[in-house]
Amino acid sequence: MNKQINQLSVEDFAVFLGTSCDQISDSIKNLITQSQFQYQALQGSEREQVILQVLKDIDLKDFAKVGIPERQKTWEMAWSDHLNEFATKGFAQEELDPKFMRSNEIVRLKKNYVKPLVPNFELNYAKVCKTWLFEKYLMEVDSVYEFGCGSGFNLVMLAKLYPHKKIYGLDWAYSSVNLVNINAQKHGFNITGRQFNFLEPDEQLELENNSAFLTVAALEQVGKNHDKFINFILSKSPKLVINLESHLKF
Repeated sequence: MNKQINQLSVEDFAVFLGTSCDQISDSIKNLITQSQFQYQALQGSEREQVILQVLKDIDLKDFAKVGIPERQKTWEMAWSDHLNEFATKGFAQEELDPKFMRSNEIVRLKKNYVKPLVPNFELNYAKVCKTWLFEKYLMEVDSVYEFGCGSGFNLVMLAKLYPHKKIYGLDWAYSSVNLVNINAQKHGFNITGRQFNFLEPDEQLELENNSAFLTVAALEQVGKNHDKFINFILSKSPKLVINLESHLKF
């Protein structure tokens, strides 16, 4: 029996984002259309095998421990490799794409597990959601600070959307900071990278007026040791704080 092929629509994204279709810009609608977002929902034994693997992974408890200073070394190496690959590939922007968003990998969607049928399903899904978020909430601020910016993927999205805003990328890995600054220099983005440690926030960091703070899949790295960063945010009193942690992967 042939499995049913589904495709996400603008209406689907309106529901996901808690908005209406007329509140989604034409550029985002075009991205949704171009990405196609075709998928098949897993059923029967195929779905059961995925759930069983998830349960086994949970029982093994073989997860990286976060919220410890030693994790900085791990990310230094990861972003250093990313920087080398970025340079080798001619500083192409697609080389900044998050490596944990693998093409055609099974993801969660609509309370089920689904198999993407188009390349970069998860990556483009994230682009749609973040672009809508950036358009809706960041238009009125003059500068944006992303903490835990990694490869700078989100910074580039922001710089293209708001070329006249001051965009700052902060990360505890110096290789990430180098990656951000080299990319800005090569492509003329209004982006500045600097080192910042969630676990030991720099209280001397001077911020622009009318600024927003942004974290995307980054605060998970601090584990339970989030108090200092929360207090840092409160002491700096930015106009807006956006935290986005969840994504489609299991």
